[in-house]
Amino acid sequence: MGLAGIFTVMTGLDGGDAVSEVLSTILLAAIVGSLVFGIWPPMEPSITMATATRSGENVTFMVHGGTDVERVTNITCWIGGPGAGNEGVPLEAKVGYFETRRLPEPARIVIVGTYLDGNMMVLFDEVV
Repeated sequence: MGLAGIFTVMTGLDGGDAVSEVLSTILLAAIVGSLVFGIWPPMEPSITMATATRSGENVTFMVHGGTDVERVTNITCWIGGPGAGNEGVPLEAKVGYFETRRLPEPARIVIVGTYLDGNMMVLFDEVV
């Protein structure tokens, strides 16, 4: 028994036209919904790791890599956080790259990676 037969049994109607209208409405709603909301596959998370560690008055920024490090175009380390007047230190997007700066006082360190598609992601955000 097909869908039309099941519909006829459930409603007691000769459901040939009714089933067609219901399926047409469902199909139209699906098409309109896909056009309005778009159909995109879910984005995969980007995995890139960078850290800042303190040793006395020195802070070392290090790029550890990750599965997406080859898609990173730019890594910037902000001493004091991103904002006007705070120093931005460019880091190379290479596994194992590090740079050391003298910072006698604890400071907020924010490391941001920029990817090929223009998206930016915070890789590190802590007071060190």
